[in-house]
Amino acid sequence: MAKVTYFAFAIVALLGAVTLCAGLVETDRQLRANVFGIYITKDSAQVLSGVDVIFYNVTSHEFTLTIACTARLQEMRPPPMGAFAVRVSGRDVLVGLFVPPVTSRSYPPEQVVITYPDIELRYGVMKIQMGYPWDYPPKGVDPRDVPELTQFFESVGKLVR
Repeated sequence: MAKVTYFAFAIVALLGAVTLCAGLVETDRQLRANVFGIYITKDSAQVLSGVDVIFYNVTSHEFTLTIACTARLQEMRPPPMGAFAVRVSGRDVLVGLFVPPVTSRSYPPEQVVITYPDIELRYGVMKIQMGYPWDYPPKGVDPRDVPELTQFFESVGKLVR
């Protein structure tokens, strides 16, 4: 009887491991297939992909970036500037402007912007905000609340609230 129980336990453990591996392979496939990206609109240069993100905070609209991505972005010349598009599954789901952290120009609270690095010179975080220099609370519907973005990061286990 003990041998049968041990054998059943081993089969269940093996099936669990196979399921876990299949889930990890699917997550890796989604990340590497460029299902998510932030692109410079002018030349379609990709600034960020799902592989570059450690997690996405849907409440603060902040991407925490990998060390490799942070180093790459710090060395970008020129740094990301101008119009951008956030794409999920090949569709632009949010558009806005990359703004340098120090600029004499301000942007209204209706304008979606990403300052990179942010005003505190944090290179490991990329925040989508409303207006510049401050992040104004939107009136009405927040354009940053994009279900496709939330669903993607939830599906790959990188969503926090």
